Amino acid sequence: MRDNISTLGGGLDVSYDSNPLIEDCTFSGNQALLGGAIHIIESGLVIKGCIFWGNTADDGAAIALRYFYQLAMVHISWCDLQDGIHLEEGSSIDYGPGMINADPLFIRGPDGSCYLSQIAAGQGADSPCLDAGDPSIALPPGSTRTDHWPDQGVADMGFHREPNWAPICDVDGSGRVDGWDLAALALAWGATAGEPRYDPRADFDNSRTVDGEDLAILASVFGETV
Repeated sequence: MRDNISTLGGGLDVSYDSNPLIEDCTFSGNQALLGGAIHIIESGLVIKGCIFWGNTADDGAAIALRYFYQLAMVHISWCDLQDGIHLEEGSSIDYGPGMINADPLFIRGPDGSCYLSQIAAGQGADSPCLDAGDPSIALPPGSTRTDHWPDQGVADMGFHREPNWAPICDVDGSGRVDGWDLAALALAWGATAGEPRYDPRADFDNSRTVDGEDLAILASVFGETV
């Protein structure tokens, strides 16, 4: 959510008995009178794996919580949160683990701005949001890199774009996703991490199990060259 302008909540307005979960989003360049990124009134909100950077407001550049007749509450964890919280009496914000306040090093890429700078993608420095998400959850499907290489290892914070699966699915390194790669997946089919047949190269989504999701990923790029 980027470069939006509103009176309440430049990126998002959460009002009156709403209880959404916001995951793996990027809020940048949004403007409002209250809550540059998010405005919350009489609602509860859980936020995980998000980036709040470069938002502006008269009060609460990042998040504004307002009390009217009911409590407004936020639980936030594993996020890059730039300073700017407006907290009215009767509202509360609970900070969980994994919180940072550091320039995410946004750069432009093929689909616009707010990619994360990464040495592996050819940039000069790694974003502090790289591998900074919750290590206990499955990876978000997608990429934060300018070359659209899928997120690997621990999840990155922020918005993930459509990944380029072909290089990952070229298991044998032949330069083409073909039957040999399918055969490698078949040999590891159904195996989970720690079992002898498990092949991490065929676990494309890093779920620790070679299953139908991995087959669907390979099928989506079958026949493509790398």
